[in-house]
Amino acid sequence: MTEGVRRSNEGGRASGRGADEAVGGAGRVALVCESAFEAEAAAQLDRALGGDSRRSVLGVLYRHDVRAWTAALRERCPGIDSAAAVAVGPVAGTQRDGDPLPVRAVSDPADLTGVGIAVGEWLRARDADERPVVYLDSLSTLLQYRDLEGAFRFLHALRAQARSTGAAAYVSVDPGAHDEATLATLGALFDTVVRNERVAAGAAADAPDTSADSAGRVVTDGGASADPGAASGPE
Repeated sequence: MTEGVRRSNEGGRASGRGADEAVGGAGRVALVCESAFEAEAAAQLDRALGGDSRRSVLGVLYRHDVRAWTAALRERCPGIDSAAAVAVGPVAGTQRDGDPLPVRAVSDPADLTGVGIAVGEWLRARDADERPVVYLDSLSTLLQYRDLEGAFRFLHALRAQARSTGAAAYVSVDPGAHDEATLATLGALFDTVVRNERVAAGAAADAPDTSADSAGRVVTDGGASADPGAASGPE
């Protein structure tokens, strides 16, 4: 990715541990179960920032257009160290001329290799003292263009990238759009599964290993067992 970083503020990074440490802390990946109608850019950015005064944020946008993501970013400028986006498929054409947000466009939504390369280049370009976080919206849209096996391999590689660079990663999914077997297969790759209150309301009372985080979201510890070192690429 062409290096283009929008720095909102200069000065020292915050040393406090944000709320994300319990969900998507350094090197951890979280699957966020949220209805497509509730997956707003502002709420996703608040989760990514986790109350921390300094984060570097990359939005991988299959659903949100670049303008909506940029508008949400502008409202949170004081809390963002740097920001960029990977706009995928139809979203790739929604960037506004003259907008300072660095954007890598991947025109083919099935091109997971291109998306993975863009994410990897952005992560490797971060300074040593940055705390990068990647938010992908949405896995449900991605699955409209690629089969489960391709998505699994891509997420496996994303997890390896996060762990190797110390980044946090959040992946949004609409649980109402997939069967339980699909969600279970994909969920095994994640360290944590976060369910918004409305999504979790209908969950079985005996669901394993669940608890609530500070924002009232239900958190399930993931059972990721695949070795991230085995991933050689996004496909």
